Amino acid sequence: MKRRKPFRDLTDETFGRLKVLYRAEGCKRTSYVCECTCGTFPTVQASSLLGKPGRATRSCGCLRKEIAVNKIETGICERLFKHGCATQAHQAREYVAWLNARRMYEKVPDFLEFFKMIGPAFPGARLHRLPDGRFAWGRGLKLSIEQAREIRALAAQGMTKKALAQQFGVGKSIVSSIVLNQKWREAA
Repeated sequence: MKRRKPFRDLTDETFGRLKVLYRAEGCKRTSYVCECTCGTFPTVQASSLLGKPGRATRSCGCLRKEIAVNKIETGICERLFKHGCATQAHQAREYVAWLNARRMYEKVPDFLEFFKMIGPAFPGARLHRLPDGRFAWGRGLKLSIEQAREIRALAAQGMTKKALAQQFGVGKSIVSSIVLNQKWREAA
């Protein structure tokens, strides 16, 4: 098998918004720690930095977010349905999350400010409200048995599913499944 020529030293070179600081240790492939103009320090493979124009890594991800915000401001759709990032109604996942947040919580900013705060959604992401009132993308949360018991007790007292969902930070469908599901009933 033919051995590939090693990458030249990229230290102190600039690629888009990334300035290469030093070679990263402990990586299988040749990687460098870079500094982005936004202040983050991503570790990027040398092959990604030296890739084809238009495909090479040029920022930590902040450039993608700025382009998306710019497209939303100008009215150009950021992603299409074919990419799997929009619903059947051709609304972006971020827009649907904003609509749902506006419905459930008070003091939700307009969509542009909301998008600047949360950024683009990643596959499988769900919107979560943090304790300080901000929003962030994250994976689905799992409830403990104690929380399920508390939800069942409050539902038995007559609290609505919407109020329970807001109080525990979960969806109404999860509250319904806890109240109606036989397994949760047996665990309680």
